[in-house]
Amino acid sequence: MYQNDYHVTVPQFANRTVSIREYGAKNADLSIETGRNNAKAINRAISEMSAQGGGNVVIPAGIWACVPIRLQSGVNLRLEGQAVLK
Repeated sequence: MYQNDYHVTVPQFANRTVSIREYGAKNADLSIETGRNNAKAINRAISEMSAQGGGNVVIPAGIWACVPIRLQSGVNLRLEGQAVLK
């Protein structure tokens, strides 16, 4: 159909990694309050990682209640196998 040559660049992230557990996030509790607390923890981890120049924020295996989160520059939000944000 079209003869465009698209070039895709894979993003590179700094070699820093934190788990949302380190910020107090809790899994397996799907209450609204836990979702709010988890979102605060995840957003704090993302903000701090972005302020340091970027890196990886890891969501470990489990079901994590969460209200909206905000991604920021230089941060790779990585869900491990068997991880679900709900």
